[in-house]
Amino acid sequence: MKSKIARHVVAISILFILPKICVGGAESGRFSGINPQQLSQSQERPQLQFFLNTGVYQPSLKQFNNAIKAFNETMTTTGYTGEVDKSYAYNVVIGAYPANGYQGSYNELEGETWYGGGVSYFLTPKLKLSLSISSFKAGAVSSLSSTFWEEKYYPEVSDWKTATWRVDESVRIRPVLLSALYQINVLGKDNISLYGGGGLGFYFSMLKNTISGNYGDPRPYSSTYDYQLTNNFQANTNPIGFHAMAGLNLGWNFIALNFDVSYHYAQGNIDKWNNSTLMEYYVYGMAKPLMDILNVKKIDLGGLLVRGGVNVNF
Repeated sequence: MKSKIARHVVAISILFILPKICVGGAESGRFSGINPQQLSQSQERPQLQFFLNTGVYQPSLKQFNNAIKAFNETMTTTGYTGEVDKSYAYNVVIGAYPANGYQGSYNELEGETWYGGGVSYFLTPKLKLSLSISSFKAGAVSSLSSTFWEEKYYPEVSDWKTATWRVDESVRIRPVLLSALYQINVLGKDNISLYGGGGLGFYFSMLKNTISGNYGDPRPYSSTYDYQLTNNFQANTNPIGFHAMAGLNLGWNFIALNFDVSYHYAQGNIDKWNNSTLMEYYVYGMAKPLMDILNVKKIDLGGLLVRGGVNVNF
């Protein structure tokens, strides 16, 4: 958590310090390519504005977080019915629930760093259209394990076994947004303004579940069901969403700083999860209905974004 906060502070500090360096350099004459008067002269109507920003996005992702919670509760308390796999020398129960259950912990997907940039076109000195492309990624890990006595028939030897499971969840969102923003000067100053507006766009998203299992020590050419397995599930959803924002703009005609807060609404539907695993769902310690808990059919990608950035006007 501390390293995450540190990254945000460093990124935003760079964005806020860089314009001051440019202004100071121009006014002192160190940057020969910039006329100091460019920063102070009134520019009636800038045509284009390029911007970069970074911040923290806290999406809902409630379906995903509810799924991992239900998955862990089922593994630790409920149990489920296994299936008999007759391809082994003995009738092995695939997906059987250990008598003493699984123990472990799980983490929910939380807010992470948002990076973005784009271009704005001024329709009037106070009204502009902005096109932005951004990137956000969040991940969480859950771990479960169970140690139990396994009875085997001769010539196999009964012994203690440990089954462990690790579930990695990740969500990547790449919004492409079109916004209409209107700004008004405050405190009677041209270089301080408030702005607000909203818009719509596509929230291109990829969801991934990786379920890694380890049961005992794999032994080649053995008819027993020791194994190591990884199931990879991936799905894409690209919903149209909406957003509204309000912020503060501080700067000069050539370069400016901004800080804003926005809320995003985007609901994604998932028709199919792609499974890249050659071995199918039915493995010792986990059955298909349990794994399907994680593969949600809907996802709430909306949430709150707090960010800071720098604008360059032309």
